[in-house]
Amino acid sequence: MALFFALSARFYPFFIFLGLLLSSIHAEEGKILQAEDVKQVMREIMKQHVEQKNLSGAIVKNSFKVYIEQFDPDRIYLLESEVEPYLNPSDTEISAVLKEWDRSEFKTYESLNALIQKSIERAQKGRRGFEANIARLLEERAGGGFADEGSPGSFASNLTELQNRQKEHFVRYIGRQKEKFGKGPVTKHQAQLVKNYEEEMQTRENEYVILQNVASAAQLQKRSLFYMHVLKALTKSLDAHTSYLNDQEAFDMKVRLEKSLEGIGIIVRKGDNGYVITKVLEGSPAQESGRVHVNDLLEKIDGKLIKNVPVQEVMNGLRGKAGTDVLLAIKRGTAPSENIKLTRKMFIVNEGRVTYRYVPFSGGYIGVIKLSSFYQNDKGVSAERDVKRAIEELASKGPLKGLVIDLRENSGGFLSQAVKVAGLFITNGVVVISKYSNGEKKLYRDMDGKISYDGPLVILTSKITASAAEIVAQALQDYGVALVVGDEQTYGKGTIQSQTVTEGDSGSSYFKVTVGKYYTVSGKTPQEMGVRADIVVPSILDGEQIGEGYLDSHLSNDRIDPAYQDSLQDVDPSLKPWYLRYYVPTLQKKTGLWREAVPQLKESSASRLRRGGYQEKIQSENNGQSFVGDTQLLETVNIVKDMVIYESKNQSRGLTTQAEEHK
Repeated sequence: MALFFALSARFYPFFIFLGLLLSSIHAEEGKILQAEDVKQVMREIMKQHVEQKNLSGAIVKNSFKVYIEQFDPDRIYLLESEVEPYLNPSDTEISAVLKEWDRSEFKTYESLNALIQKSIERAQKGRRGFEANIARLLEERAGGGFADEGSPGSFASNLTELQNRQKEHFVRYIGRQKEKFGKGPVTKHQAQLVKNYEEEMQTRENEYVILQNVASAAQLQKRSLFYMHVLKALTKSLDAHTSYLNDQEAFDMKVRLEKSLEGIGIIVRKGDNGYVITKVLEGSPAQESGRVHVNDLLEKIDGKLIKNVPVQEVMNGLRGKAGTDVLLAIKRGTAPSENIKLTRKMFIVNEGRVTYRYVPFSGGYIGVIKLSSFYQNDKGVSAERDVKRAIEELASKGPLKGLVIDLRENSGGFLSQAVKVAGLFITNGVVVISKYSNGEKKLYRDMDGKISYDGPLVILTSKITASAAEIVAQALQDYGVALVVGDEQTYGKGTIQSQTVTEGDSGSSYFKVTVGKYYTVSGKTPQEMGVRADIVVPSILDGEQIGEGYLDSHLSNDRIDPAYQDSLQDVDPSLKPWYLRYYVPTLQKKTGLWREAVPQLKESSASRLRRGGYQEKIQSENNGQSFVGDTQLLETVNIVKDMVIYESKNQSRGLTTQAEEHK
């Protein structure tokens, strides 16, 4: 299984939107889960897990909490009195669940799901009054009567409070639609607004509705969904990052990690008149046809009208294997409907790949490279190649005086790509050390002896910079070749997951499991504590409670011995002569140049930030975009400018960087 370091997509609304729709369009149907599959998958996961090797009472207790949280994160379905027995079960009840587990039975989880099903029926009955009161609800504003959506607040203590929360949830939905489409269109299409909300709610609710006493394929599918929810609850109870993935989630992860996609490449949205195409992906069959455009109305799929068809059925009609055809009926404006035949194929997804900008400074340029994830596929696309190409293209425009690597929205990706990206800025050396539950350690090295850039370098981070991105930030900080600028600390995910997504087949169970912890060359792990910024330039997330430390069941922070002087203890003896001849002589030396400059750089940065305003406009030369509105990036560019000046002064006094000593 491939090792990777990544967060869930929960902090990235764009990826959630893109991923769910793409996966709905293209993901393959998974196998039907049965009771024995739950134990089989859990045994495999616990065999690999860094700490949890057997199902315990603590895991069971936590799984009930997770099951409830997954269903009702907004606290709009269940009453406090209803969930109390499951949130605080007795030792006897926990023991009974463990005995059920031994028999591959899940009666207590079935009881919990039956409670959930009753709460769904109650909520659906309550929502029937929304249409009659829509005029009044359209004028209401969302209040603060209960915890913000998505946060784990308290449950309602009575039915009146619960009904108020359900109404508030709908009012918030109305508010989001007004922000997106404007008050006028939303007010004009009141009935459609209620219908869309109800369809959205029922789509999610249906995952928890189990058909009773019905022997059919539909019942088997419903039971499979129940076992999926049990698996999700159990796996998430092992630690914060182990999880069971359904087909759509697995496909979404695969697209983000590999930047490739099988299908026709359109994203659709349910509108008043039917399904509207909101995006046509570059390089896709739809884009290459030249006949499919944003805002086109998708009327039919393979001859079937879809205006009143549920979203999932539309997705089922669009998805399919590469080489298969689909016939779309598309209407544009007042023109007659047009039939367009497309052949599905595998294509590269450019969304989220490396981008760069540059600004003039001191007879050269300051480059800004944005890297949103650590991706790779078997078609030659990878984060390391894209970053290297960006550096080369920046250098071709003139002297590259300084560089910012923007990892603020980077939640991770493939371990191998993190090592390779870090390797672009050091000669040779250890980048990552992984440590597993049995004490085994594995060293990941950069060994090409080459540097793509060795000037003033800043890694720009935020509280949601995580996992593989933290490897790059901390490793380059360890060696002293870069300064870390941004929020006070990064997310703090220093655990390693193996996953079955990019190497599994369509019949596999998809999961990711925490198998160890990683450390950079200094022996430090970002786990729980994050990577500390050398110079704090806060983002809009500064006051938010975001990070590993806020998660349940997270692993603790620790340290191991540093590995600046690589002992090669893990290297095959027959290969050591090569390492001693070609690798060891050019090991990256730890440099203190930028560390010595930090007090001065901090003072200059603080002075600029104190002045406030920050109306200076830095225009990007290649695309006309500016950094106005992004104070954090603007100040980071100014810090790099200060580093360029500092380096110039030190070189004029005869000082050199460690990288220059290797030239």
